[in-house]
Amino acid sequence: MISQEKVVLYQDLYKAAWDKQNGIDRGKSSKIKGPQRNYHNREIHIANGKLGGAPRLKLSQEGGTIDRMLKKDILIPDIALLLGKKVKDIVQIVNRFKLPRKD
Repeated sequence: MISQEKVVLYQDLYKAAWDKQNGIDRGKSSKIKGPQRNYHNREIHIANGKLGGAPRLKLSQEGGTIDRMLKKDILIPDIALLLGKKVKDIVQIVNRFKLPRKD
């Protein structure tokens, strides 16, 4: 049985060796990283909130096409058929770009 004196004697050495090995492991694998900082910049979020929210995404070419079709009252299933895409993909684009846009 391990006596309490041996535990006290070796626990600091064991912790130092453990920390050293963790450092080596973190260097070898990107999956074993230590705690990460929170990179959210609160000031930007506050500024965007005062302006009415985050800036809208710039429309892609496909997004612009879908936007024009929606403004002409073409239904989403029909748009999917015309563009050769799934309805789910069109719905995701509509949600991502908040279509149809007023501007």
